[in-house]
Amino acid sequence: MTKKLKTALICGCTHDPYLDEGLWGAFCNFAKLLKPDVFHRNGDIFDFYQISRFSKDLERADAMAEDREVFFHHEEMIGKVLPKATIKIASKGNHEDRVYKHILYSPDVRASMTNFGMELPTWDSFLQLDKFGYDVRDSEGIRLPRVMYGDLAVWHGKKYSQYAVAHNVRKMGHNACNHTHRARSWACVVGGHNMYGYEMGHMADPRLATDYIEDEEDWQQAFGVVNFDDGGYFDVDVVLVKDAGMGKRRFSYKSDYWEW
Repeated sequence: MTKKLKTALICGCTHDPYLDEGLWGAFCNFAKLLKPDVFHRNGDIFDFYQISRFSKDLERADAMAEDREVFFHHEEMIGKVLPKATIKIASKGNHEDRVYKHILYSPDVRASMTNFGMELPTWDSFLQLDKFGYDVRDSEGIRLPRVMYGDLAVWHGKKYSQYAVAHNVRKMGHNACNHTHRARSWACVVGGHNMYGYEMGHMADPRLATDYIEDEEDWQQAFGVVNFDDGGYFDVDVVLVKDAGMGKRRFSYKSDYWEW
């Protein structure tokens, strides 16, 4: 008997306003065709550059409100093409955690806001994710939230080394993450069972890597499509973005491709 699987479309590390505009347009067209049951923003949705320790993009030093308008525009684009029944999930990543840490380590900011009767901001309130209909997955402390698709745990990711995916599988079992900005898969046998791990790349402008990484770049643009059921089954496609010649970029899924 044939049964229909549910489909989740997963994108992480968009790093708005550093999102790759051409890729996002093609991705929205893909989402319109796919009609996913779940759309999942898997952390590092917004860069929060202004409250980071980096100082390489001085033009954006005081532009967090303007950067948020860029995010709103991109969110409106994806919102227009997703079916109304699509469940929208937003998970915290390490860049979202910058908001908590900024407030935590800024007693003057906390005192000033408290005196004015203002609520302390959160990453999701700043991005107004409730307005866009997201089920926000947050967490306290260092543990990042995990969303289950069958027996696959999808989370933002924490480690960055080239062995991160192997470490995650041995520690967690089946899992998929972003964070490393790499696109790859890895499997091993644990207790007589095959365990699978996936890194689902990033969707930022490729030039971001050369701005922030002094050594050899090891980032790949990609996103994930997960088919799953309530009985634990899952299947993962890490959809890679590749050069298509003549200065164009392309990704393909099944027999279709999107190019810009």
